[in-house]
Amino acid sequence: MNGVNIGTNFQNEVRELPFSLRMCGHFLFLGFAILIIQSKAFQNFTGHKLLGMVPRNSAEVKTLRDLLEDPEVDFWMEPTHELQNVTVHVAPESHRKLEGKLRNMGLHYHTITDNLEEWIEREREENYPGSHLEGRDAGFAFDVYHPLDEIVNYLEDVSRKHPNLTKLLNMGDTYEGNVIYLLKISSGGNDTRPAVWVDAGIHSREWIAPATALYMINHLLTGYGTDRYLTDLIDHNDFYILPLVNPDGYLHTWGWNRLWRKNRAIANGFPGVLICRGIDPNRNFDIFFGGPSTSSTPCSSIYKGDKPFSEAESSAIRDGVMSLRHRMRAYFTLHSFSQLWMTPHGYTTLKSPDFNEHMDLLRMAVSAVESIHGQKYKYGPSAETLYATSGSASDWVYDIAGVRYSFSVELRDRGAFGFLLPRTEILPTSEETWAGISTIVSRLQTKDEDAKKRTSTTSTTPVPRA
Repeated sequence: MNGVNIGTNFQNEVRELPFSLRMCGHFLFLGFAILIIQSKAFQNFTGHKLLGMVPRNSAEVKTLRDLLEDPEVDFWMEPTHELQNVTVHVAPESHRKLEGKLRNMGLHYHTITDNLEEWIEREREENYPGSHLEGRDAGFAFDVYHPLDEIVNYLEDVSRKHPNLTKLLNMGDTYEGNVIYLLKISSGGNDTRPAVWVDAGIHSREWIAPATALYMINHLLTGYGTDRYLTDLIDHNDFYILPLVNPDGYLHTWGWNRLWRKNRAIANGFPGVLICRGIDPNRNFDIFFGGPSTSSTPCSSIYKGDKPFSEAESSAIRDGVMSLRHRMRAYFTLHSFSQLWMTPHGYTTLKSPDFNEHMDLLRMAVSAVESIHGQKYKYGPSAETLYATSGSASDWVYDIAGVRYSFSVELRDRGAFGFLLPRTEILPTSEETWAGISTIVSRLQTKDEDAKKRTSTTSTTPVPRA
């Protein structure tokens, strides 16, 4: 498998296309969509319900899991184990059928909201550009969700303002012609330092994940040279942050369907199925491809695609990680929601060879997270803590790329707002997530330094004469 060299050699491959040319494709696509729908600017979710329930036994879990393939049922929190919360979004034309099934099986449920459109309109009022928001005209605000063009502008801006610390890398173009950007933060070392990778936004409706990654970029860059702890981290590690893995899907959530999850590619085997377009990039990695929690149906929100790495988004992570694999110390992928810190594996409940050390690190991370704003996060292997997944990034990074410390983080909240996390939650989520990540990175850095000291001591100890 040939990876892209993101070190010194890769710098020559960075493409600095004019912003106007890159955005041209966005506007043409959106313009085409507007011509089709004419009277509506956004998909309307009036009367769409969000239902919550707790299956009491394995039979109820199984019955709910049988609905995963139903395109009319959108699980926000999948059924995994008995006595675990499940959250389901359902449209008005389908909720009576679903509620009838739930009543027939005797499963108690409650309505979290009977009109998701109200939540979405609140979010637009709080975050959409051109409004009265502070930070739109005076810099890049980190307590606001930003559309794609503002994110791209910010990344280009910080790379210009911090030329000695950053390098903006192009990891490929998406199906709709958007660039997948990776920002390298390094104070030197000539690509010999341990690498720390953070990616976010592989699922487009999880807006809090890119917002958190962008906060981390700003936190590192503004802290370097003024904050001793952050300066030390950057002087010992190269950070690679990919704040928006899935720009096509993210653009679609701003311009049409706020709850879209996948990318916007048209499946090769189903070229005529325009209404059911999109592949889930986090089911597209070459690790137990097509296993649990995937689908071969293009209309499914967990459609895996026709083959591993068929998508630009999964390929971008693959190429970046493979080029850094020999010095990548830790990998973090950010998602929402559920408040979980997880390690491999997702495709099996068998413990990984590094299970005990992973648990020690996660214990430290969630403790650091809780110390910031008092939020409690669960932790453990992915398949046991969340649900079974196949073809996922974190498993592939651990098993195939050989990165020993691979982590998946589900950010706030636990289901009160789900993917529509209010603006007031952005900074607290970002701050506590950084506390967890930096704790793990610091611990691994200390571990490396201790190992060097032991090696140095051993090599200088005189050998006793016979």
